[in-house]
Amino acid sequence: MKHAKATESDHRVNILFVSYFSTLKMGGQRSMVDLISNLDRSLFTPFCVVSDAGELTAKLTELDCKWFAFRRPSFKPKNALKLFRTVRHIQQLVAEHNIHIVHSDFERDAILFGYATRKMSTKAIWHCRVAGSNKHDNLAVRLSDDVVCISKGVVARIEAAKTSASTHVIYNGVNTNLFTPTTSQVDSPYLRLGGSNLADRVVLFVGQLKRGKGIFELLECAKRQPESLFVFIGSYVIQTDKNEFKQQTSGVDNVYVIPQQDNIVPWMQHARTLVLPSHEGVEGMGRVLFEAMACGIPVIGSDTSGVREALDERCGKLVPERDVDALHAAIHDIVNADSEVYESMSVAARNRATEVFASEVHATKVMALYNEMVRT
Repeated sequence: MKHAKATESDHRVNILFVSYFSTLKMGGQRSMVDLISNLDRSLFTPFCVVSDAGELTAKLTELDCKWFAFRRPSFKPKNALKLFRTVRHIQQLVAEHNIHIVHSDFERDAILFGYATRKMSTKAIWHCRVAGSNKHDNLAVRLSDDVVCISKGVVARIEAAKTSASTHVIYNGVNTNLFTPTTSQVDSPYLRLGGSNLADRVVLFVGQLKRGKGIFELLECAKRQPESLFVFIGSYVIQTDKNEFKQQTSGVDNVYVIPQQDNIVPWMQHARTLVLPSHEGVEGMGRVLFEAMACGIPVIGSDTSGVREALDERCGKLVPERDVDALHAAIHDIVNADSEVYESMSVAARNRATEVFASEVHATKVMALYNEMVRT
């Protein structure tokens, strides 16, 4: 493959981000937006491909990032002609805008854009965000010049693809100027809930409401701890999980299920703890953990690939996956911690978020990779 280099007449490197989702409610898209926000525009010019116009494209416009909306067909024989036309469209777009690096965040896009540019003077990055394997992994790796892994757990997925890859562990970034601690209880969104008398004992879950996220184990903990308020924020993705979860929450007075929020910050700021009890392979790391940590909130996560890299014992607790007893004990300990212990964990959580997961740290590492790629 020929490799692109920025010309002397315009030394800026053109980066084409490719987003599978068109919403900002997904952690990967929030990380991508944070990265674009922190790019050095004197050195890099961002572009972005999305599936549909909407919430994400509005933000991209605000960031002065040119975007292109078109859907990519699935890899099925009946879509052969559509795939051919899509490849030609990608090639034209890349050539017209002199794209040096294509940066995809989903394995099918990594394959499609990698294939389209394989004989062009363009490099390809696959930004792999989930530790669970996919049948397309081998081909996605082969068509990528470099693979960015958001945790060491994700590296294990790439290594399992059994093909050589240039991997780089770069943790996702969080806007630590937006996700900040607060001492005011006046704006707590939990005061609006029926269980407002428990507003200072909130156990928060944020994410997709599906079995693999550990929502049923967390629900069992809620039944064991009626003195705390358990709030689930997210959307259902599997109908059978939705039906079962609704059935099991019926009559449980200390559980609230709330739709995804445009602004999740106050919900995190006013929680006592955030819990991510996901099963093995579901997370790449779990962005919500360090978003909450940036708000000074101690967190609890399952001891699974990626998640165990997000926190340490100073700022939270790791528990074995699917272990309700251990999860119950961890929640009880943090919710009932005395002020000195809790404050120590809160400070440690904020410090770890700013030192390890800040958007600026993430962007600096990604830009260094871009520069390395265009120099070779």
